[in-house]
Amino acid sequence: MNKTLIKKIFSRGQVRNVSKFFLDLCFIALAYYIAFILRFDASIPNDYSQAMLASFPVVVVVYSFVFFLFGNYKGLWRYSSVQDLFLIFCGNTIAIVAIYFIIKYLLDLTIPRSILMIHWLLVIILLGSLRFLFRIAFFNLFSSSKKRKRLLIIGAGNSGEMIARQLNRETHLGYRPIAFVDDDNGRQGLRIHGIPVVGSLDKIPAVVKKKLIDEIIIAAPSATAPQMRRIVNLCQKAGVPYKTLPGPKELVAGHVSVQKVREVRIEDLLERTPTPPDYSYLHDYFSERSVLVTGAAGSIGSELCRQLARLRPRYLILLDQAESDLYELQQELRSMNLISDRKVSVVADITNHEKMKLICTKYKPDVVFHAAAYKHVPLMQTHPEEAVINNVWGTVSVSRAAEAAGAQKFINISTDKAVEPSSVMGATKRISELFCVSRNGGSSLKHLVVRFGNVLGSQGSVIPLFQQQIRNGGPITITSREVSRFFMTIPEAVELVLHAGVIGEGGEVFILDMGEPIKIYDMARHLIALSGFEPEKDIKIRIVGLRPGEKLHEQLWAEHELPQKTVHPKILKLSNGLKNPGCISSHDLNHLIDIAKHGEADKVIPLLNKLVQYPL
Repeated sequence: MNKTLIKKIFSRGQVRNVSKFFLDLCFIALAYYIAFILRFDASIPNDYSQAMLASFPVVVVVYSFVFFLFGNYKGLWRYSSVQDLFLIFCGNTIAIVAIYFIIKYLLDLTIPRSILMIHWLLVIILLGSLRFLFRIAFFNLFSSSKKRKRLLIIGAGNSGEMIARQLNRETHLGYRPIAFVDDDNGRQGLRIHGIPVVGSLDKIPAVVKKKLIDEIIIAAPSATAPQMRRIVNLCQKAGVPYKTLPGPKELVAGHVSVQKVREVRIEDLLERTPTPPDYSYLHDYFSERSVLVTGAAGSIGSELCRQLARLRPRYLILLDQAESDLYELQQELRSMNLISDRKVSVVADITNHEKMKLICTKYKPDVVFHAAAYKHVPLMQTHPEEAVINNVWGTVSVSRAAEAAGAQKFINISTDKAVEPSSVMGATKRISELFCVSRNGGSSLKHLVVRFGNVLGSQGSVIPLFQQQIRNGGPITITSREVSRFFMTIPEAVELVLHAGVIGEGGEVFILDMGEPIKIYDMARHLIALSGFEPEKDIKIRIVGLRPGEKLHEQLWAEHELPQKTVHPKILKLSNGLKNPGCISSHDLNHLIDIAKHGEADKVIPLLNKLVQYPL
């Protein structure tokens, strides 16, 4: 006989399956005998005793065939579940019906139907008990020698239940669920897979101490940002490591598993409730259009390119003057199979109007996302002429070139620093907003403005700076204990920008709903703790004072601007546009650009003050 065939027949798995198969048959036969004993009070009449012996081979053969067909013997008993019990139920029911007809109509034997019913019930009880007793014995005896971390699960909902069930089943993962905590009063005092729900979230430090907890898993993927900050604070007080399930955007189709558990990140504390984007809606709009993205290699621009590439526009023009960053973006899109001959990279400066006209004439964009801008407040404060050239003239240059080429929409990406600006950067973005709104109605190109606050992880943002300072051993430097900012993740901001671009009809100033502002001091403390250090002890926080042009608090709209809801729950728009959008005349605008181009920096700030009507 072939050696490979012999090995296959006598493999560990086959021997285990055959053993389980015959063990099931033994219990089935025992159940048949017990059924007669129970029916006749342990005194079986001779006639029925003969009938039992005559029908016994039928019972064994029928059950063998049916259970083989259903594969009842193939499951690993250590992982027995309700599904295995259901298979026993189905196979048992089919077998007992077949036995009844064979005994009655083929063998012409007289056996009370009650015996078959008792036998049917006993088979379910015996085979089910056999599997679940083995499962209990395996996890409580065979696995008891393995050292597993004692785990507290925060959240006794569906996600927490799935995590507990998986950890109880897969002991090799090295965790033993000890308790749940949950703020739902209806769940407290209950047990889930034998694990008690011992109290509310406020009990976390006490539970960790009392139950000798080694680690915590936060099984609350739908928790809001404030809820996550509260949970993390309590976990930090407990003094043990903690991890979390990702938010809804990362849990595809709601699939929860221990493998998805990861470290808590700073974005978990800032944004946890994104509205799922309607990609079919976006695809219908962009798939037939040519789209130009300026500042394509920047933080917002590159994410715009990634998401637009997935929507398969007719053309996608990636424009930036930073050739190295643009090349890296191009290679990234290629590696993701998101770039083709219809997606082109262009190295160009938006302030080169003749070049912009050539590009727009060649590719004829239908939609322009203008993300190119200088954004560093302190640098622009000392180089106001460069801020005007790039942020103001660059916007005018791209707009005019796109309009001449027959573009349909121009979406200007703006910032909360344009609201009642106190800096050169904010003033130049304010003027670009005013230009776009004033152009609506007097231009065939529909101009829109999308305004939002800080995004996590952008180039030069506070998070990478703090992380570098932590790596250097501190201190973290912040301007004030009270300074606060709005924050949003880059992917969500871009999704909302795309939606605003679709729903805009021209002249709107859209505001992204960024939730509540976050204190930078609190963020610094969270980031230190998430890095495994104790704030103010291991890593110091130093207050350095506000820099020129910086505000203590940012705002998304001014007092006179009235935000209203739109068709999208996270996009607002100003009902009255901008205050006096026509206040910047073409003469003033051209004069500002001219003095900036001539390098007359000393004249730029006074003129900016006059145009935006706020002191810088």
